[in-house]
Amino acid sequence: MKIQYRLDKVTNNLEVYTITSPKVLASDVEEELPNLAQTIQDTLAFTHKQAIGLDLSNIEFMSSAVYGRLLLATDRKARDQGKNFLIRGLNRHLTDAVHQMKLDELLEIYTTREQATQQYQ
Repeated sequence: MKIQYRLDKVTNNLEVYTITSPKVLASDVEEELPNLAQTIQDTLAFTHKQAIGLDLSNIEFMSSAVYGRLLLATDRKARDQGKNFLIRGLNRHLTDAVHQMKLDELLEIYTTREQATQQYQ
């Protein structure tokens, strides 16, 4: 199944990719990961926005490879370009996994859309 997503202009400084596919499975994320990562990184390269985000509200589970190949790699690309990459909408399972891997010390994570929006007014 192809992951569907949209790019939302949230503020003048923030755009967020929101995964719109209902109940995205880990296998779907793994299969579509290169396309999604490239799309976000292309946006980083061409946008004037201060930050690009990824809303993971519809993701129930991700393998550890996704954390590294998508989240950490995209964060690194954003920093290299003087921009910020954030994630939001993590469920309890993903939040626990991020904390156990200590990625919450490396990544900019927001629980809600409002928190991220407020940060990038």
